Amino acid sequence: MASLILVGSMTGCSILGKPSRELAFDESAALQGSDSAEVYQRIRQAKTQNAVVVQVADDSQPIRILPLPADGRSVFVSDLLKQTGVQDKLGRMLVTVYRSSPVDYAGAKMVVKFEDKGDAVRPETDYALQAGDRIKIAKDTSTAIGGIFDQILPSNGSRAIVGF
Repeated sequence: MASLILVGSMTGCSILGKPSRELAFDESAALQGSDSAEVYQRIRQAKTQNAVVVQVADDSQPIRILPLPADGRSVFVSDLLKQTGVQDKLGRMLVTVYRSSPVDYAGAKMVVKFEDKGDAVRPETDYALQAGDRIKIAKDTSTAIGGIFDQILPSNGSRAIVGF
């Protein structure tokens, strides 16, 4: 995989007598697209195909497009987690739905919350999925102590205790 290499060189400037910085490009190197460019391309594709984009961290295929039912039946986040087997594979997880928004190019962020045991999606955050939604899923590596602090203290309270 080739990458763009920038090399700074110091050359003299005849007018001011001060060194100037010029960039030398490795012209044989090809530019590489960013991962986010691929994700947004997949989101556009999902919108046109009545599908959603699912990103699973540390998976062999981290970005997938899954079709929604053609008959218009609703699919909820909990349905997606069960039917794909992600919930069985990861156990406790962090899930966020990003919905297309004219205000935010990354999409409106909708955090999915789980019951205390971490096995069921709380009803108020069991969002009905729409074409073009992006669902990010990662294994929850937080500790039980952290969960207790989150329940007892306000969202910034644990930071105050730790000192950052």
